Amino acid sequence: MKKNEGGSIYPHRLLKTGDGEKDLNYISMGISRRDWLAGLAMQGYLAAEGLQSDQVRISEHAYEMADTMIQRGLED
Repeated sequence: MKKNEGGSIYPHRLLKTGDGEKDLNYISMGISRRDWLAGLAMQGYLAAEGLQSDQVRISEHAYEMADTMIQRGLED
């Protein structure tokens, strides 16, 4: 089962630059809220523990924290 990504952060709009189909710019969904929160958590872990720490463990903990924050936000 896929985890709840929590939506997207910094999505871009579809821009119409003319009248034809070729005049449409693609839409970017941005980064998932889960990845964004995990990145913020990872910054904190690395600042506290340094670059020589176990990167696999830090990434796992960062995503666990992101998942918890998303779940808590859904409960409120």
